[in-house]
Amino acid sequence: GEMYVLMGTTDISASAGPDAFSELDCAQDCLSGIAGETIENFLLRNESVSPQRRTMDLGAPYVLMSMNDRRTLFGENQNGWEMFYSRYPEARGIATFSHAGFNEARDQALVYASMESSTSSAEGCFFLLEKVGEVWTVVDRLILWSY
Repeated sequence: GEMYVLMGTTDISASAGPDAFSELDCAQDCLSGIAGETIENFLLRNESVSPQRRTMDLGAPYVLMSMNDRRTLFGENQNGWEMFYSRYPEARGIATFSHAGFNEARDQALVYASMESSTSSAEGCFFLLEKVGEVWTVVDRLILWSY
């Protein structure tokens, strides 16, 4: 089976790429149909870092990694990724998520996520979601950085 490793706090300044705040102008232009209020709410909700909930239903098991654990794992003179995959063989890497920003009707959301899977493979994206009934669906994605 698959499992997820998530950073234990929300963040929009991924360790590997530029901070998502600086890319919001592009989001306004590049994400089809995004409301200005969704971006404003995203900014407001991501002014501070906060813990991820341990009660999320992701459809697969997950662990929350602290910044301390991450620093230890990827400390100098260690092959951090080798250690990571020996500890979490079913993980695809380390994911970091922002808080979601919503429009007033709460049927549109903007989320920033990054995924790092090795020193040479990582990506950061904005995801635009829409809610129809009770179901959230990704309607657009903007890759901000990738290597």
